[in-house]
Amino acid sequence: MRATADGTWPRLKACAADTCRWVYYDRSPAGRSRWCTMAICGSRAKMRTYRKSGRAAAPEAG
Repeated sequence: MRATADGTWPRLKACAADTCRWVYYDRSPAGRSRWCTMAICGSRAKMRTYRKSGRAAAPEAG
């Protein structure tokens, strides 16, 4: 209720990681963070994206 009253409600977010879904307060200047912590959830998401793009770009053996 306090977040609604003081206008900070839009900064309360759920982590974008499928395996996490923790709720956190977005303290980033622009209010656009996606993960509860970059060190864990954000890092894992970025590594998955990197690995997926690496497989797509790798030349096929044969």
